[in-house]
Amino acid sequence: MSALLKLDRCVDRIADLTGVLAGLLITYCMVLGVVDVFLRYALNSASLWIGPTLQAAMVLIACTAGVYAFKEGTFVRLDVFYDGLSRRTKAILDLLTAGLGLIFLWVLMWKGKEAVELALLLKQTTPTVIPMPLAPIKAAIPISAMLMTIFVIRQIIKDIVTLIGPERPVGSDEAHEVLKAK
Repeated sequence: MSALLKLDRCVDRIADLTGVLAGLLITYCMVLGVVDVFLRYALNSASLWIGPTLQAAMVLIACTAGVYAFKEGTFVRLDVFYDGLSRRTKAILDLLTAGLGLIFLWVLMWKGKEAVELALLLKQTTPTVIPMPLAPIKAAIPISAMLMTIFVIRQIIKDIVTLIGPERPVGSDEAHEVLKAK
């Protein structure tokens, strides 16, 4: 098996793990959200720690689910126009927008790294009864941006292969998985 194929599968496994983590975090938010409402309104005993942990979990959901959604091809895009286009036209549009995406991801990594360094330097915590350190939560942003960058670069490679490769029949968009062995 080629090194590129092994790397591709490794990246896919990491994305799958982020999807599982996102699912667990969503479950956590649902369960503890219900518990918080029950404690507050049924028992008149509000929790001081559930709210901040739910906020942290939502940040982590955005980071982990975004990576998984991009891997699965369900990330945000304007499907109204995109789905009706040919594979080559999709590849051209993907390449045109990839540059903007990479710039955005670079800024997320750069500023996210600065935010983590500042959180560590100042020993930032949540301003609650149970102070949670903010650095690990803030670290999720540049880490997920790095993972997204890997997926964007992989998509760029696939789009270039689509443009220089042989023409495939209409309707074979699913065959766009260039790097994967079936």
